[in-house]
Amino acid sequence: MVRDASRAVETDSARKAMEMVRDAHRAMETDRNAHRMVTARDARRVMEMARDVRRTETDRNARRVMEMARDVRRTETD
Repeated sequence: MVRDASRAVETDSARKAMEMVRDAHRAMETDRNAHRMVTARDARRVMEMARDVRRTETDRNARRVMEMARDVRRTETD
């Protein structure tokens, strides 16, 4: 009986206030999740850019070595 009495005290305005608080918490959680996803996406983008730079450097170094080897072969045949 006591439990029912305590529940009966709850008014529509109190219920609405609790729903608003719950909705606000859900919105904050959604914002945090969205921020987390954006941060992760940006981190992936930075990692991809760094990988591309490393690939470019590797390609450049490989070309330089191949050109040096070609030049050495040319000077040996001359």
